[in-house]
Amino acid sequence: MRLTFCAACGVTDDLQHHHLVTRSEGDSDDERNLITLCDPCHAKLRERRSDGPTATDRLSEAAGIAGEAVGRLRAVWRHGEATARRRRFLSGSGASGSATWAWRAS
Repeated sequence: MRLTFCAACGVTDDLQHHHLVTRSEGDSDDERNLITLCDPCHAKLRERRSDGPTATDRLSEAAGIAGEAVGRLRAVWRHGEATARRRRFLSGSGASGSATWAWRAS
C-alpha cells in the first residue's frame, strides 16, 4: 500500500516503496504487494532479508508493520476527536447552550 508516511516509524521524508514479495520471485507492482518505508527502515529490512527469510516471513512482518501503522492512525484520530470535544466544551456549544451538555453529549 502506498502511503504518505513510513509504515514502520511514521516519518514523511525520503520514502520508498518496498516489494513484500520481490518481482524476481514472481510478484508484481500491485498495491497489495507494496509497503511504504523511509530509507533507514528500508535499509534495515534489506539487511534482515539478506539472512534469507521466506516470502511468508516477509508478509508476516509487513502485516505487523501495517498493524502498527493502523494503531498510530487510530491514536491520531482519537486525539483529534478529544480536541474537538474540548473545543465544543470550551465554546459552550450544544442544544441547550450549556458547556456541560456539549461535553456529555459527545
